[in-house]
Amino acid sequence: MKIKYTLILIVLMFLFLPEYFMLISAEQNVFFDLSAKELSELSTFYENESNILANIYNQAKECGAKYPFYSYTLSLKCRRAILQKNINDLADIKGVDVTISNLTKKVQERLERVQDEISKLQQNKTSFPCMEWISLIDNALKESENYFEASQNSYREENYNATLVYLTKSDFLLYKANNLLKVAKNRNNLSLRRNYSQMTKEGEKVAFSWINTADDKISLVENLKDIREDIIVIARDVLNESKQYYSEGNYYLSLMSAAEAKALAEFVLNYEKYEKYEKALVRAEKCVEGAKDSMKEIHEDTDIDAPIAELHLEMAELHFEEAKNAKTMSAIPLADIAIQEAQTAEEQVKAVVDLKNAIENPSEMPTKKYKWQYAVPILALVVLSLFILWKKRFVLK
Repeated sequence: MKIKYTLILIVLMFLFLPEYFMLISAEQNVFFDLSAKELSELSTFYENESNILANIYNQAKECGAKYPFYSYTLSLKCRRAILQKNINDLADIKGVDVTISNLTKKVQERLERVQDEISKLQQNKTSFPCMEWISLIDNALKESENYFEASQNSYREENYNATLVYLTKSDFLLYKANNLLKVAKNRNNLSLRRNYSQMTKEGEKVAFSWINTADDKISLVENLKDIREDIIVIARDVLNESKQYYSEGNYYLSLMSAAEAKALAEFVLNYEKYEKYEKALVRAEKCVEGAKDSMKEIHEDTDIDAPIAELHLEMAELHFEEAKNAKTMSAIPLADIAIQEAQTAEEQVKAVVDLKNAIENPSEMPTKKYKWQYAVPILALVVLSLFILWKKRFVLK
């Protein structure tokens, strides 16, 4: 009888285990893979060298299993420091001129190659997660280009130390972009793909809507008394960043920043000053658990990665753990940070689901303009009018 039940149990395990492992979704594996690969490559360096951000490397290793994407961001700090050390060592051996020449050529070639790869992806149908990672790559490429341009300006000004610093930063961002490009390609191997330009079109509408919602929420909070002004200033800065991304056509990052700005405004609106740290921990735990529940929507959908929301959730969990371990009044600020990050993750999950739904059910509704979009055109019109009046006056004289 026991053997019979054992056989039935084994059969059931074989039936349901594949589905269980499917729930450990592809996007979660992406974050673990990024962290594991980076830590593995860095381990060779840290076997012999322990003086360059060794504490950060050890922290990245410790949290790799539980907070993989946060671990990856920490390990990138180590990578950047090592790149800087290698360039400085090379300059000492081969000379500054040769190092600048070689690095300039390397950065130019990598920039062109990554840009070409991204262009090819955007010209074809892509999956939703591929589009998410492309948005992050675009941002890294833009920053890399800016640093490369700064390096060339410094070189013309014969400021060779600054030239090397800017080139190293540009090279590091290309390393980061290339890592994410591999992820984007890997996550593009899905059956459900759409035209990239169509996704961009819908992304513009959704980001626009979230920007205005966040703007209204921040304006509401700014008019209240006795608020956390430090947080609302950050919220306004994040919203301005969202508008900047929007103007550059990076609607995904614009959407994520708008969701963060909205979450920060709501944190201020519902802010509670705690006299006992236990109450702060209870609130933080509730917010973190709420964000985790919201993230389940993402984890159950293999066609969404939501990397920025994932990072905020991991940081919320990490800060909540730190707050619990503090067990004193010092737990309150840590709990506050955990609440902010959890609420941000939850809003970003809502935003990314909104975007995916909009792409799957495209709307023909035209996008209205709001006051923040008129600022630059109005200023240009005023300047042009003043110039015309001045010119007429000059002609009449």
